[in-house]
Amino acid sequence: MKNKRYLFVGLLILWMLIIFLFSSQNAKSSKITSDKVVTKMIESYEIITNNNLNNRKKEQIIDNTRFLVRKTAHFISYFILGIIVYLIFTTYSFKKPVLYTIIFCLIYSCSDEIHQLFSPGRTARVLDCFIDTCGSSCGCLLMKYEKKYRK
Repeated sequence: MKNKRYLFVGLLILWMLIIFLFSSQNAKSSKITSDKVVTKMIESYEIITNNNLNNRKKEQIIDNTRFLVRKTAHFISYFILGIIVYLIFTTYSFKKPVLYTIIFCLIYSCSDEIHQLFSPGRTARVLDCFIDTCGSSCGCLLMKYEKKYRK
């Protein structure tokens, strides 16, 4: 049990550091990262369908999907954070691990958004905190029900 605790705390620190590093990117770097994800998706589409798109169409797709990719990244990052935090609270036998997980992740999300204010060109958005909290809530609820059905 003790080894699990150390593992989960180590994963938590690592994951929080990853989120912190993404938030530390300036606006230009962050945009490039998002655009690389969409570009990889377009390349996969072209391979699967054997249909090559022209550069203008690719740029249009990138512009139209950038927002969705960024918000999905928020959701997934905090989904994973929610899983890790929930596992920590359950290994320490907290009475209300879901509630504490959501509160912890909400506080981290708010601090992360404030941190972004110090990265050139970045802003803090309440919408991102909402998406982050939804992601972490889904992650911890998935773990709760997974544990329940495993028993």
